[in-house]
Amino acid sequence: MKPFLLLTLLASLCVPRPVLGQQVHEVRLVAAANGESYRFQPERVSLQAGDVVEFVVTSGGPYVVAFEPADLDPRGRELLALALNAPRDALRGPVLDGPGSRFR
Repeated sequence: MKPFLLLTLLASLCVPRPVLGQQVHEVRLVAAANGESYRFQPERVSLQAGDVVEFVVTSGGPYVVAFEPADLDPRGRELLALALNAPRDALRGPVLDGPGSRFR
């Protein structure tokens, strides 16, 4: 009986389980009708390691998505610089010209 239980336990460890994939979180860049104020929709996102943020221009532009290095710890700056393929002191993406422009 015990060998059967052990074999069952080992077999259950070998069964493939679904892997949680990365999630893509869309953040829309929106200009007010008067073009004088801008906002993110949603204003906040909660991320897990490996998740992706995609910025999408829905109105207005041009935009540049930038991160303030002083607001990040050293490891955060390093990881973001790697993700952006940018120097750690220039954490920004490309110019997003107008509606439909995207940046991941």
